Amino acid sequence: MEGKRVIMSEGNTLNEAIEKACQELAIPKQSLQYRLCAEHFRFGADTVKIEAWTQAAIELDDCAFVEDLLKSLLQLMSFQNDVDVQLNGDGIRAALKLEDTGAIAGRLREVLDAMQHLVNKALVKQGSSRRAIVDLEDYREKHDQSVRYVAQKVCEKVLSEGCVVTLKPMNAYDRRLVHLEVARYQELGSRSNGTRGQMKRVQVFPRHRSDDDS
Repeated sequence: MEGKRVIMSEGNTLNEAIEKACQELAIPKQSLQYRLCAEHFRFGADTVKIEAWTQAAIELDDCAFVEDLLKSLLQLMSFQNDVDVQLNGDGIRAALKLEDTGAIAGRLREVLDAMQHLVNKALVKQGSSRRAIVDLEDYREKHDQSVRYVAQKVCEKVLSEGCVVTLKPMNAYDRRLVHLEVARYQELGSRSNGTRGQMKRVQVFPRHRSDDDS
């Protein structure tokens, strides 16, 4: 993938500087990204100077950066791999293709979460506003479906028996999936309990028993 092209553009007004940048980059105004060069004004200049680039170039750079980083991580882990990185709305989806996942079969979610955390930290340091989802053979989608299924069954149990059900400890992402599922039922409420790290339990309860809800 090509790197982004960054240019400097100067004009008597901001609009003039933007128009000149668009002409030089041969792009419409809506595809232009820019920032004002503050240092230009420190010297008493009576013109406006901007640093400009194309939005498309930023997107390609982010994808290329994520792809290179993941391939390097997987090589360090001695995996024969391929990585498919694509834009997904405002974010990035990186699909890993590994020849053998036996070494991490029991902790696949943990490994994916760790890699995703590293990638997103690196994107922040790069100055990108995009965030990446790292997946392997639709593992996350299947996992999400499984969590929603469990939440649905719990909701049905609470509705039919009027009891309170406490689920096993979950991370913040899975807890959010449960809360969203519970929110579909007006008769039910949910809350997260626990103070140990990221892992907390979700309680699902009938609304009439929520007096102690916090």
